[in-house]
Amino acid sequence: MFKKILALAVFSFLAMLFPTMAYAADKSNAPVLGISREQWNKDLKVIGGEYEFAPNFLDLIQQSADELKIRRGAQHFEEVGTKEETAKDKRRNNPLMQLRPKRTRSAYITDLDMDERTYRKVLTYIPYLGCYYSEKHIAQILPYIVLCFNYDISQSEINFYIKSFVKKQTPPDIATERLYNVVENEY
Repeated sequence: MFKKILALAVFSFLAMLFPTMAYAADKSNAPVLGISREQWNKDLKVIGGEYEFAPNFLDLIQQSADELKIRRGAQHFEEVGTKEETAKDKRRNNPLMQLRPKRTRSAYITDLDMDERTYRKVLTYIPYLGCYYSEKHIAQILPYIVLCFNYDISQSEINFYIKSFVKKQTPPDIATERLYNVVENEY
């Protein structure tokens, strides 16, 4: 009994000294954009066929998503109360004047979690983006596509932008900026 308590105390002490060791296992199993890593790995094997994605592909997607959340949060923090409301904004904010009802989303919290339906739509873009972009660039663009879906941008509009990016060989930084501006102009 004493040995068990001593072992537990030593483990707790080491976890307090080196917290990254205790959370390293949690990071490897953490979901990416709201979908489990096992599901991503299974579907990426099907998409890739003979081609295999790099082991850090999902980490690159998560890193890009974290950067997007930080960027979006900082920009909205700076813009609070600086815009005057236009007639278009008044109509947009009035639920009785909207042509189609929109999901209720906070402009200050970036939601990048996908449901199963959105996940399947996003997976269809990976092979098409792979025609021109590298894995790193695909991982950089995917969170912006998810942002567009989560903020009610139509799939036809997203398709238009993605096809345009690949056809014109648009650099990934410009592609992500355009997708970001689509969401910003919508809200």
